[in-house]
Amino acid sequence: MNRKFYFSLVAAVALALASCGSPIVVRTKTLTPSDIDMGSMRNVAIASTDAYSGGLKNSSIRFTGSGDYFSMSPYSYGSTIHVDLSKHFNAKFIDDIQSTGYFTKVIVPPDSDMLAKPGAGESLGLTRAELAKKNKIDAIISTNVSNMTLDEYVETIPVYKYESKKDKNGKTKTEKKLVRYDYSLHQTAYLEVELKVTDPITNKVIASKKASDKYSTSKYVSYGAGRSDSLESKFEEMLDNISIKLANMMIPHYTYREVEVMDNKPKLDSAGLAYDYVKNGGYVQALEVFKACWEVSKHVPSGYNAALLMHALGRIDEAVELAQSVSDETGAPEILPLLGNLKAMQALERKAMTQLVDNGVQDVQEDIPDLTGKTMENKPFRAYLDPAYEYVKKGEFAQAFELFKYGWETEKHLPSGYNAALILGAQNKLDEAIALAEEIKTQTGSPEILPLLGELKSKAEKQTKK
Repeated sequence: MNRKFYFSLVAAVALALASCGSPIVVRTKTLTPSDIDMGSMRNVAIASTDAYSGGLKNSSIRFTGSGDYFSMSPYSYGSTIHVDLSKHFNAKFIDDIQSTGYFTKVIVPPDSDMLAKPGAGESLGLTRAELAKKNKIDAIISTNVSNMTLDEYVETIPVYKYESKKDKNGKTKTEKKLVRYDYSLHQTAYLEVELKVTDPITNKVIASKKASDKYSTSKYVSYGAGRSDSLESKFEEMLDNISIKLANMMIPHYTYREVEVMDNKPKLDSAGLAYDYVKNGGYVQALEVFKACWEVSKHVPSGYNAALLMHALGRIDEAVELAQSVSDETGAPEILPLLGNLKAMQALERKAMTQLVDNGVQDVQEDIPDLTGKTMENKPFRAYLDPAYEYVKKGEFAQAFELFKYGWETEKHLPSGYNAALILGAQNKLDEAIALAEEIKTQTGSPEILPLLGELKSKAEKQTKK
């Protein structure tokens, strides 16, 4: 083969393979509602976690296969392993709940255990319901380890060698000979935790959920190995995973997905730069290019990708509106799956927002001044913030704050951040307000935050002097 032609062919094949490389994906983030709506139950008592009543189900180690057997004993876990793990879970679960800041008041053990008991309050001459009302507790959260199983077995694996020999007639025969046995230890652990949310006034179980985790491992062991390996640290990791799952069942949270962008077909040269931006994580820049390509050329992939990026940037309402426009103006069937998905995500976010707004808890401070006229205008406009401005007018600042905080955290919407800091300052949470205003200043460079930042710092200095 001609050498020059050969290298040209190799280069062409390499180029073709490169063009068929990894797909370009966008990482989307969706505010997802919790399975249990705790929106009106923000004052909770988290009881101690009950240990698994059966201890650790760790039967003797089985053997499978044939061959030489040897004695292996299960690892000797302490008699308090089930209690120790329940304490580990309880500490992690409380931390996961408190770290979100979702609940206004969280009572923890041992105080919470007094409330959780059916006879709570009797020593004080109160019923359990009266004690809960006195402590302003909306719900009691209890957990118990409902399953804790460890299965272990050793698999005997024969190892053969094959030898070829000729018989007396000169024909080659292959003989299989056993060389040795290898041994593989298999361990599988399973944990399950049940959660209950109870109304302390009626003693009615409001919700009940379970979450579980499983861990499996295998490794070769030598003949005569005495004990199996301890999985105690793995038990703790599994309980940590379960804790997050259960916390997410009670608290609105973000879920993430990776979605492929639509290929540049039919090819539009001016859209090429946007794909490079997406590869490098430049979603804002990519959105501007795709949006311009859609508006000028009605290029379906550009419209599709612009809507996808709007979702990734926390602008779900705009994403739905744009995807709908692409569908209406072009009739392209390719846009329909995205449009349907965006509408589903929009519905999830709206439901989650209703859970974030605390309808059952009044503002702690009664003397918050009127903030009407002091808030920053909703520009660029975000439809989901309309209720926040209405809450401000009504003096319902806790609800307004949740929405403004969401707007800032999801898309760095300047008015949202400004108004969230304004509310914190009005509530005399000056350290939080100043920290947020400083964050806005750093991340946006907007001069509009400076007067508020100066006002907050001045107020903090005056309070320090007092």
